[in-house]
Amino acid sequence: MPIGSGEIEALAQTMTSAQRLRYKQAVVAQATHFASRLLPPEADDHGHRRGVRAAIRWLREPSDEVAR
Repeated sequence: MPIGSGEIEALAQTMTSAQRLRYKQAVVAQATHFASRLLPPEADDHGHRRGVRAAIRWLREPSDEVAR
């Protein structure tokens, strides 16, 4: 059975801020991995990978400033 958004919110409320950050990082890392596999090859990239690169940058430096 899939987890509903209310259940994720309830779980997040029990986490410390460090745990929430680590959870977000894990989700973003998985998303960038799978999204990268679906994008055209680098040679045919016309901006497709920009969002993935921004997410990877945030993973390296998880700050509000980088997230913007």
